[in-house]
Amino acid sequence: MNLKGEHFTAHVKEKDRVKAGQLLVEFDLKKIREKGYDTVIPMIFTDPDHQPDMSGWELRRVRRGERL
Repeated sequence: MNLKGEHFTAHVKEKDRVKAGQLLVEFDLKKIREKGYDTVIPMIFTDPDHQPDMSGWELRRVRRGERL
């Protein structure tokens, strides 16, 4: 919010229908970090009836293109 969209590129807009695997947004982590912001990215699951079992998950760094 504080960056007002700077360093972010949206590939969808509000009310768009999206498909699994579709690119939603891109952002420049390096520039965001340089501005002093935390770059931890939360994962949000929007279907409460089909949330994955995360009991075996661990906190770790994920690289671009890596499947979760």
